[in-house]
Formats: sequence, structure tokens, C-alpha cells
Amino acid sequence: MFFPLPAKIAESRIQHSNPPIANGVIIALNVLAYFFFEPFDWSVHRAASPLAILAYGFAHAGFWHLVFNMWVLWVFGNPVNRRLGNGYYALVYLGAILALGLFAYLFLSVPVVGASGAIYAVIGVAALLMPAARMTVVYAALFPLTLLIGLIKRPSTVSIGSCVGASLTSP
Repeated sequence: MFFPLPAKIAESRIQHSNPPIANGVIIALNVLAYFFFEPFDWSVHRAASPLAILAYGFAHAGFWHLVFNMWVLWVFGNPVNRRLGNGYYALVYLGAILALGLFAYLFLSVPVVGASGAIYAVIGVAALLMPAARMTVVYAALFPLTLLIGLIKRPSTVSIGSCVGASLTSP
């Protein structure tokens, strides 16, 4: 698991003093929706209500899902919000939720819940708007047994040609 830490983004000539109000409001809405509307099923699936196509982006699968999503939204969303302004940032975020909700409703057979898709869209916008920005990322191994096994037993290497040849031969 990667845990991003906020970094000061040094922009060369452009200084944006817009306070990231929209990002704070979106984070507050996500937290309020989790604590007050948790019993409702807001997942998007083929039999979901039209309201679920937008509301799923404010529901989360659990407390830690909410915490990590909101942390990443805070880290990446604030600089994007400052760069785009409050109105355009809200449109990007809600548009991503709506587009991904419609996609999940039309094409996916499993239920989808959470703001992760919209947060990935914010990360993508951050990468497009600020390609030279530096972000400090800390790696946390949450599965120490897997890490220990990986250190003790190295995986064997297999050449691509042997995989292709093995799959083409018949018994």
C-alpha cells in the first residue's frame, strides 16, 4: 500500500491563491454521508435506482475506506482545486462520479461503491495540470508475511518464449 504525504508544489511563475473550498466541502459531504446515511444501499449495479448513480460516490465500504480516500483527496485535491478554482473543481469531481456511475450501471455486473473512481480522476487531473510536481510517497507493507516470504524465496524467472510454446502445444 502506498501512503502519499503532502508536499509543497513549487510552481514556477503562477501563484494561485484560491482557497480550496470545494475540496473541503466534498470531503465534508463524504464524511457526513458515511456517518448519517450508512444504512442505505448506495451501490451502483444493474438494478440500482437513478439516485444511486450519483450517490454511490459519497458512500464507502467501511471506516478505513473513507479515511484513506479522504486523505488522498486532501493531498491531491487541494492543489487541483487551487489550480482549477472551486466551480470547475466541483464540476470535475461530480462529473467523474456521474460518468463512472453510468459506466458501472451499464457495463459492470458487480456492485460499485465509493469515491475512489472520482479520486483517481482528481489524481489524473493533477498529473495533467502539474506534471513537474513532486510528491513524497511512503511505502507501508501491510502484509508482513507476504513480504517475509518474498524476501526468503525469490520467484523463478520464466521466459516469454517458453510460456508461449507451452501454451501452444497440445497433449
